[in-house]
Amino acid sequence: MNIAIILALTSLVSYFVYVRLFAPAVVISVESADEIVAPNTRTAARAKVLSCKRVYNRIQLKGYVENIGNTDLSFVTVTALWKDENSRVVESAIVYAVKDMILAPGERREFEASSEKSRAARCNVELLDWWT
Repeated sequence: MNIAIILALTSLVSYFVYVRLFAPAVVISVESADEIVAPNTRTAARAKVLSCKRVYNRIQLKGYVENIGNTDLSFVTVTALWKDENSRVVESAIVYAVKDMILAPGERREFEASSEKSRAARCNVELLDWWT
């Protein structure tokens, strides 16, 4: 048992001597901040209501989303909101304004949504999410 302990200690000391004296130095190169250039991409979009009118027993919302950034967008979703005369939300819906297509920078795509709530008097739209 003593021999096993002596051999283990000898091996450990030999390893540390080898690492300190003979192991090659590891050099890690770090690029300077001037060499790393982050792409100047900006993802931004806006959603607007074009019209909100009652057609028979429905209130129809027509709107558009526009890519105001400088990179392509897809799967753009908006929240359509229908409000009563006191601006209280009576119904909301998530709408894909852009689904399987690409919305390039500067492009605009229209969408529609409707509600059957009789109390709905106004429409609004909020941009929810998109993919790049």
